[in-house]
Amino acid sequence: MGVRLSGHPVGYFAWMSLAQAAPMPLVYFALRRRWPTLRLDREAAKALGGGAISIVSYGVVVWAMAGAVMAKVSGLRETSILFAAILAALFLKERFTLRRGTCAVLITVGALLLAS
Repeated sequence: MGVRLSGHPVGYFAWMSLAQAAPMPLVYFALRRRWPTLRLDREAAKALGGGAISIVSYGVVVWAMAGAVMAKVSGLRETSILFAAILAALFLKERFTLRRGTCAVLITVGALLLAS
């Protein structure tokens, strides 16, 4: 509702992201009594890449909710679970069990029903 009332999806998303991100170093300090250390190694690069993808994907959802039917956007957003299961099987070598397969089929059917 907030993104629709704002009238500016990009501005709304930017302010929401800033409001959530700005206090995080302070929360880290409050919990650990030290400031976070910044490293630029392979693991940090993976984390930054994953964070960037997450920000972009959520920005797309916020933009879509500004003009599309919210139920459809919310339902299609859940298809990310399907992609996560496929990527986990392909890249992390996790087993694609009958339970995961059944859930993947149900998610796909739900997305198709929302599209019609």
